[in-house]
Amino acid sequence: MPVVDPSTVFGGVEVPFFEGTFIPTQRSHPIVQQDSGDDGSSLLPGSQDIDELYDSSDLTGFDRIDEVPWYMVFTQVKYILNIVLIAVPWTLFGLINIAWNVWLNLYFNQGWAGANVWLIANTAYLVFQYVLSIGLFWEIDIWIYYMKFIRILSLVSAYLYSIVYALGIVTLMVIAWDLDGAEVTWVGMMTAMVVSYNLILHAPIMLINFGIVGKEFSMEFIQLANDWAGTGLDDWSLGAHNVVDLAIAMSNWLNPWWWFAPDDGDKWDDMYE
Repeated sequence: MPVVDPSTVFGGVEVPFFEGTFIPTQRSHPIVQQDSGDDGSSLLPGSQDIDELYDSSDLTGFDRIDEVPWYMVFTQVKYILNIVLIAVPWTLFGLINIAWNVWLNLYFNQGWAGANVWLIANTAYLVFQYVLSIGLFWEIDIWIYYMKFIRILSLVSAYLYSIVYALGIVTLMVIAWDLDGAEVTWVGMMTAMVVSYNLILHAPIMLINFGIVGKEFSMEFIQLANDWAGTGLDDWSLGAHNVVDLAIAMSNWLNPWWWFAPDDGDKWDDMYE
């Protein structure tokens, strides 16, 4: 993408904030929504004042969601490609994984082994992670922007589950290949069978978790419904400050004194300051 002179893009208005940067031309933020007349001089949405629009507090996803109709995203070729090549295949792939888990538990396990809590919890977790991944892979801006705390918890749980799964694989390798040199016992054989059974049965969870981790990582560099990936205006990808905000929020939510403290109307806005 070529470097664009801000003075020409914005009808001769000086925009120092964007000097030396790339000016995306597709839908991402109200500041680049071209609503030009015949002379091409008016490039700003509605009648917003240029100073107000370029105020740093306005450069957020709130404006993007409020100013741009949601259906305009479907006018972008790259988002259509995302739907065809990524979002729809992922949706179908996730449904297949859920069907695999449910079918094995219904028929092979005869109803989750008589309502076994461990098996039910894993199926519920699989469905939960899949549902959360839909908004991520379809890059639904409301979900991506407003649900960062949920995305963080989903991502962390994916990492933790992957660690436990990897430990299961290591345990199986140690027992099956006799890496510890221990005597073969019935307990060891039973452990190997139980671990193998769980690794196979719950492999779909790992596939969904890998997808979530990979997508969150790629959001740092590529966002097919947002042109600001990798820039200072990127308010979609997760960052360390989001984790800090979550920690602050949870500490307040669990603090009864915070709930009963005087509220002048800005308690929630001042929470992270």
